[in-house]
Amino acid sequence: MAFDKKAFRLLTLFDRLSRNEVIGRHTAAKEFEVSVKSISRDIFDLNHYLENVLYSSAQIIFSKKVNGYHLDNPLETKLSKEETLSLMKVILESRAFSKIDMDTIYDKLMNSSSYEDKKLLSSFYGNEKLHYTETKNSKSLFKILWDMSLAIKECRLVNASYKRVADEFPKNIKIDPVSILFAEYYFYLLAYYHEKDYPNPAVFRLDNFLEYTVTDTYFKKSPSVKDRFEEGEFRKRAQFMTISNLMTIEFEYSGRSLDAITDRLPTAKIIGTSGNRTTLRAEVYGKGIKMWLLSQGEFLKVTSPPEFVEEMKQTIFRMIDNY
Repeated sequence: MAFDKKAFRLLTLFDRLSRNEVIGRHTAAKEFEVSVKSISRDIFDLNHYLENVLYSSAQIIFSKKVNGYHLDNPLETKLSKEETLSLMKVILESRAFSKIDMDTIYDKLMNSSSYEDKKLLSSFYGNEKLHYTETKNSKSLFKILWDMSLAIKECRLVNASYKRVADEFPKNIKIDPVSILFAEYYFYLLAYYHEKDYPNPAVFRLDNFLEYTVTDTYFKKSPSVKDRFEEGEFRKRAQFMTISNLMTIEFEYSGRSLDAITDRLPTAKIIGTSGNRTTLRAEVYGKGIKMWLLSQGEFLKVTSPPEFVEEMKQTIFRMIDNY
């Protein structure tokens, strides 16, 4: 196959410009062994491509200040080195993906960076990537994430074989998926059991699906909760992706960081202060919130509702018995 020098030159120039590099006419002409006029024609062709194919407002112009061509309105198709650095940290710390999937994402992020940025990024996170630890039940989730997202968008019934870690045998389920969330190392699917009228969706860990089929059957949203389910509002009230009854609690907090409390519980409102103790009220789902409240130790005391206060006490007594 014949090597097309002009095509290679155009692609190389476009790649460099898209990375916000400056192209000197004489330097480029010397590098590609063409005339300065050829480089000028290349820039004309690339501007035509930007305007008529990409429909971009970006334009390649010549600047006397830098003595070269550059994009006056840089394309935002590539991540900056700062954005790449931030995403790498989130991916590595989340432990959301299998080692193979994480390597794939990491390498693609690296490949979108310049040679110099790659060396820096590798020095920042190369060792962390090497020692990345996937979760025990880790598997590739790219396909199921995509398939379930389409099922949610198109309101399609899903048949699946599902096995939790504590289950002896898998269960065959029919579900109407409504949302995908990520929390504490795992992706979760929120779904209603098909043709069953529950007020809240059930929570399924994506890595616990053994098999699944997105069917051609469309489920109908009921006029109740399904029709107005909002994942953002759900996330504000759910802790550790466990759901029971929705309730309003009040508690006193005397720790150092009140922001850590309100960030964790977005529905929390301050209703009073006394000395170093702040009283808050929050609307939350039970069970998961109890796990989190207990994690705050002596810095937190639940004061309402009475039945939940009693439940907290009994749990603490059982914890003491363990010691």
